[in-house]
Amino acid sequence: MPRMPAFTALQPACSVHLQIFPTHIYMDEPAFDVGVQYDDAVWPGAQARSLLPEHCVVVCAPQARYRREMARGDFRSATLLQLSSRLGAWEEWFAQAEIARTPANTVAGHRFDLFSMLVEAVRAGLGVGLVPDYFVERELRSGELVPAHPKLGHSDRGYSVFTAPHKAQDPVVDAFVRWLRDVAAPADAMVSAHAAP
Repeated sequence: MPRMPAFTALQPACSVHLQIFPTHIYMDEPAFDVGVQYDDAVWPGAQARSLLPEHCVVVCAPQARYRREMARGDFRSATLLQLSSRLGAWEEWFAQAEIARTPANTVAGHRFDLFSMLVEAVRAGLGVGLVPDYFVERELRSGELVPAHPKLGHSDRGYSVFTAPHKAQDPVVDAFVRWLRDVAAPADAMVSAHAAP
């Protein structure tokens, strides 16, 4: 959303209507021109183009309790905030980070339907969050949130942009997809550079 004014400046006659569709649920005729979903989403007839991979960071508020312990890989006392649709995400990240000192129950804790809600909970000091890095770029730059641990998690899933069949030749839709892929590319390059040893 913070980048959207750049697109509307290029296409001032275009209005964008954003709607959230449940992940992994296909509706017979979704009313969309362009969809951003996981690579394995089902949109029959849509043209899919790769957008970006997903890399996750563990973030907390600067004043978070157990911040030092988490930085050293001790999460036993941490309150793990959960995204309702990703209850296995912490287990996957702990395995990638080779962290053995984990809470007894890694799916306990507050649950949220949206990353935006989870990030607000982290900001409020309710616990530590595991979120895609692109979602907290500004907060990490400003210092509102800080990395709780340096490990960058990698997901097998990435995101693709899907163009509805009836909009395949639409010049405004094509301009939006090209712009979306352009703004996603630098973020991916930044993550790759950050992840390099």
